[in-house]
Amino acid sequence: MITHYRDVFVVNPNGHKKATAHRVANTSAWIEDALFNFLVAGEDTQGKYALVEAVQRQGFEPSTQTYPDTDVTFYIMEGEMTFAIDGQTITAPAGSNVFINRGRAYSFAVKTETANTLILFSPAISKEVYKKLSAAAKK
Repeated sequence: MITHYRDVFVVNPNGHKKATAHRVANTSAWIEDALFNFLVAGEDTQGKYALVEAVQRQGFEPSTQTYPDTDVTFYIMEGEMTFAIDGQTITAPAGSNVFINRGRAYSFAVKTETANTLILFSPAISKEVYKKLSAAAKK
């Protein structure tokens, strides 16, 4: 279900204004009935962003979520989703980009059997924080 891309590299500037690169170990995990592949973790970008590939399944969506200090961007690679953001409904077929400002409550529904998404968190949240927030949203 998860599409594996080329190896992911993170480039960080060092004190001499030259760039260095190192290989990032992709890690996959099931969190609340969705498969997440952490492509770029916040620890690898000095907390500036995190990039996650997520395969969401229809009928197993989390309840309303809010990230008070983080912008969230969904890119729908496969499938179709509907987002509810502050009372507005947004239909997002494959190829759509949905940006959610920090602090805004949102929820989503998967309209196809599955939806394969890229999710960008900026600034990053850690895998542990994401797990806690997802678990809290389920309650």
